[in-house]
Amino acid sequence: MRTYRELFAVPEFRAIFAAQCLANAAAAASSLALGTITYNATGNAVLTGLSMFGGPLIRLAASWFTLSAADLLRPRQALMAVAMVMATANLLQAVPGMPWGARFALLALPWIALAATSGSMLALVSDILPPGGYVFGRATINLAVGGMQVAGYGLGGLLLTALTTSGLFVVAACAAAAAIGVVRLGIGDHPPRVTGQRLLRRSRKVNRMLLGSPLLRPLLLAGCLPNGLVVGCESLFIPFGARTAGYLMAATAAGMLTGDVMVGRVLPAAARTWLIEPLRFLLAAPYVLFLLHPPLAVALALGFCASAGYAASLPLQERLIAHTTADVRGQLLGLYSTGMMAMQGIAAVLAGSLAQWLGGGHRAAATAIGILGCASLAVTVALIPGLRRTRPRAAFQDRPSRTGDLPVPDRIRGQRLVGRATGVLLGKPIVYRSNGRRLSMEKPPIVSAAEWQQARDELLVAEKEATRAQDAIAARRRRLPMVAFRNDYQFDSPDGPKTLLDLFGDQIQLAIYQFMDRGPDAFCPGCTWFTDNVAHLAGLNEAGVAWATVSNMPLPQIEAYKKERGWTLPFYSSHGTTFADDCGAGAGFLLSLFLRDGDDVYRTYSTTSRGVDRVLFVNNILDLAPYGRQQDWEDSPPGWPQYPTYG
Repeated sequence: MRTYRELFAVPEFRAIFAAQCLANAAAAASSLALGTITYNATGNAVLTGLSMFGGPLIRLAASWFTLSAADLLRPRQALMAVAMVMATANLLQAVPGMPWGARFALLALPWIALAATSGSMLALVSDILPPGGYVFGRATINLAVGGMQVAGYGLGGLLLTALTTSGLFVVAACAAAAAIGVVRLGIGDHPPRVTGQRLLRRSRKVNRMLLGSPLLRPLLLAGCLPNGLVVGCESLFIPFGARTAGYLMAATAAGMLTGDVMVGRVLPAAARTWLIEPLRFLLAAPYVLFLLHPPLAVALALGFCASAGYAASLPLQERLIAHTTADVRGQLLGLYSTGMMAMQGIAAVLAGSLAQWLGGGHRAAATAIGILGCASLAVTVALIPGLRRTRPRAAFQDRPSRTGDLPVPDRIRGQRLVGRATGVLLGKPIVYRSNGRRLSMEKPPIVSAAEWQQARDELLVAEKEATRAQDAIAARRRRLPMVAFRNDYQFDSPDGPKTLLDLFGDQIQLAIYQFMDRGPDAFCPGCTWFTDNVAHLAGLNEAGVAWATVSNMPLPQIEAYKKERGWTLPFYSSHGTTFADDCGAGAGFLLSLFLRDGDDVYRTYSTTSRGVDRVLFVNNILDLAPYGRQQDWEDSPPGWPQYPTYG
């Protein structure tokens, strides 16, 4: 998925985008109104920062107990609830003469709702878009955030010249109410991602797991700390620019929008992941120049350039998703979002306090902005070692694949693992060996041969039902429609350039496995293990099916690794083409089937994750073994060896 036409052809994505536009316009307008009321009444930069950016502190406290609601609630229900709370709070804020205590209580309500549901929208985006489409979709959602902040702050600044702050609150309430209708009419009633678990218990348990992960923790910190300090800079725009603050906020929102378009739409996946640190430096460095007390025109340019660095959040989220399974993804993305917003609130308080300590006013605000920019640069430098551990090579030495569905043996990993090796996020996976001794764990009950045969015959009935169900699914698969596919790609091979038609050879059907590209000299162990298990291809050829393994890795890298692994199967490089993205693989792995009719090529089927997992020989044998794959998602008797599968 590479074009906006393809993206907006997904009806539910259109609804999510429209609802986010309305919600963010409402949030920007109400934030500007409340900040203006606070500063005009108190002249206090601390209270102004709290009124505009202090809500995330409430969200942080509430999220520890309620964040799992992002996976336990139906997505449409969660999104409508947040919009309803926002509309109600803004209407009440419009009441003239509202006491300060009541205003800050109303400020808390939407943030409490967001604490419970903040991951629902992001997880829904990952569900409704094809594999590899999340970053593009998330970047486009960021257009709603950036574009509507431009509109919200800019229009809000204009409206404040004609309306009272109460009128601006009413406008914000109307926008939030419109978002309710868009969500209700445009998003289907998706089921919860997880059922049958208690909210408080699961929230605490999964939060501890995620925060304890040595791979996820640096990514979460990199998403929270540097940009939180920069938002502290932005919280001083009203003391710095007074009535021109709306223009400063619009400039930074426009910069964020530009960065998201470039990183999410233009740059390929292989380039995105190496830009996290440079973009974080870009985010902080321009604000250091505020120590020189720049005029408004220069400040606008600096804010615009710096905010392009917010786009680092896209590859950060891509890495987070690569290390987690779907059942915790809503909570993970909610935790990321909550931490980021909470740091913004903390930084706003810190920025306001610093500006007040420096004496208050325009010059003190400029100096405080420069100091926070320096702090953000320092934090970025300190986080570099941790981020390096999460880069593709380091990360995929510790887990088998993008979804963690392929087991990886010791000759690839350096240690023997049974089943999906995703327990590394929580600690060492459990390895069981007998060494000729009696088993110390639970084992199946011992019965007579006749009793065993009776139990086996009963299971055989269920197995035959499953076989017939699989046969019915295969019949439906053979009746799937097909879609015309480009055939002008140029793949590199040892025998020179090849087209997609060339990969068919003399066959009319073609199976392609997309092998992950993890950067120079880095190789996905899950894809390696899968390729080690590809059977002799003669049987496929006899049935009229050709096989090809394709990767975005450059051909010399592929050939060197083929020689090291002893592979002889056909391998091609799609480096420099859009083949992986057009297939929907993106930076992940994918198995695709094609049919040719003369010079026309059609895609008939594709699958990833567990769809690839089920064709792997080892996993099928493990499913027959007494202890199965020994993963905690399996329904096994009490005492069976299992280890966590988050990853």
